[in-house]
Amino acid sequence: MPGNPLTGIDTTVAHTLDLGIRIELLPMDEIFHDISLGLYQQERAGRAAYLAHSYSSIAGARERVDFVKRAMTTLGGLEEIEGGLVGFSCDNGHPKASRRLFLEAAKLEEGVDALVTHPLTTHDRKSDRNVELISAGNGKYRLEIDGEDDAKKEKRRKQLLKALVKIGALEVEGSVLALPCGNSHDALMGLLLRKAVSMRASMADDESRGFLAAPSQQK
Repeated sequence: MPGNPLTGIDTTVAHTLDLGIRIELLPMDEIFHDISLGLYQQERAGRAAYLAHSYSSIAGARERVDFVKRAMTTLGGLEEIEGGLVGFSCDNGHPKASRRLFLEAAKLEEGVDALVTHPLTTHDRKSDRNVELISAGNGKYRLEIDGEDDAKKEKRRKQLLKALVKIGALEVEGSVLALPCGNSHDALMGLLLRKAVSMRASMADDESRGFLAAPSQQK
C-alpha cells in the first residue's frame, strides 16, 4: 500500500529517500500539527548543502518545510542551491551553527512572524547592557559590552563567549571569536548572538532534540 490514510505518510517514499546525514531533529513542530522536521547535510559539487525535510505528507507539510528553508536563508544568510538545498557561500557547512539556525527557523510561523536578519548588536537583559559583535574581517568578530568595566561585566563577557563557542563551534582568543572558514557571516553571527544572550548558564537547551521516529509513527 503506497500510503497510510490515517497518518498521511507515504511509506513507500519514506523508506527509500536518500536524504544525507541528519544533523538535527525537531521531533514535534508545535507550529504545524506536531510533525517532525529534520535537517540533513549533503555534498554538492564539493560544498556542504542542507535539506530541510519532513516525512509527513499531510496537507501543508511541504509548504511548512519550504517556509523553514526560507527562514534559514534569511536568518543565517544562506543561499539556495540547485535541488532545493541551501548552503553558505563559503562552502563550509558550519554544522553546529546550522543546527541552531534550523531550530530557530522552525520557531517561526508564516504569516505571523516577519523574516528578518538580526543585527550584530542586541540588549542583554541579564546584565542590562548592550552587547555587540564587531566584525574584524577574515571571519573574526570582537565581543563588546557597553558600560563601565567591572567584575560583573567581565563575568558576563566570559559567559557569552562560552555560549557562542558552544552553539556555533567558533574559535576564541581573548574576546575575539573566529569562524573556521575565515569568512564573515554577519547574519549568522547576529542570530547566534541573539540566542547566546537568552541562554541559561547550563545551556541545557543545546542538547540533541531526540531521535527520528519510524515513518509509521509520524503524523
